[in-house]
Amino acid sequence: MVVYYTALIVLGTNTMPATKLIKMLGCLKALGAMIKYSDIICTKFLRPIDEGDFLNEAVLISTTLSKILLENKLRCIADFMNIDSSHDIDLDLVTYDGAIVNKGKVIKYPFLFDFIKQLQPELLTWRQNT
Repeated sequence: MVVYYTALIVLGTNTMPATKLIKMLGCLKALGAMIKYSDIICTKFLRPIDEGDFLNEAVLISTTLSKILLENKLRCIADFMNIDSSHDIDLDLVTYDGAIVNKGKVIKYPFLFDFIKQLQPELLTWRQNT
């Protein structure tokens, strides 16, 4: 029996963003079936050195990969795409199997919360009861 997991992955880039987002989406198709896509948003660079604005998009996928294997594959894709430049590609696993992977990061970067709200609002039902 094959087990499928749902994962929300956030893509971000600040160098030739449209081209790189398309390439990243192509790479992600090898990791699972695409379920939903978020809106593409522009965010400010949040590190001390300003390297320009980022374009960000989230995708919800269905995958048979374990969380650890999926994270490793995302790192490999980012490393491969960052070979010819400084670190300008981000691929982050935000949710996996119905749970937020790194709540601290979601609090630090509010746009991640917005992506969860857009693609997996059922994960935020706890906020409706408070």
